[in-house]
Amino acid sequence: MKSLLLISLMAILTFNINAESIINEDKATSIVKKLYSYDIEEAESMPTRVKFEVEIEVTLLDLNNDKKNEIFAVLQHPYFCGSRGCRTIILEKTPKDNWRSILGGMITHGDIEVFKETTNGYNTINFGDGPKLKYSNGGYAF
Repeated sequence: MKSLLLISLMAILTFNINAESIINEDKATSIVKKLYSYDIEEAESMPTRVKFEVEIEVTLLDLNNDKKNEIFAVLQHPYFCGSRGCRTIILEKTPKDNWRSILGGMITHGDIEVFKETTNGYNTINFGDGPKLKYSNGGYAF
């Protein structure tokens, strides 16, 4: 059964890494690595029999029709994953060219589905057969 588990509250953070007008998957991966460097370092330093590097799966989608892609990133590593999936974040570019989290870290499972339906100017989304997430108060929530 596919489902979502909220790891943390929808903490909306603004990061001081300049956003770029045109972004590709390599640049997006680099941004995620910079923003989550502490978490990635902690994960990779875990004492385990086999050393794992964090893999970052990135998808770029424009969720609010502003002609700028948001970054969907899935952090894949035993530290970030469990039986219900892996930690997923969504970052968006701010008007001041920084990146901020609009989905702070949910355990997701399955493909991203983006609906035409919008709330507060952002598309409704879900992962797998999980509940629909709507944009409210600066981030995505159930």
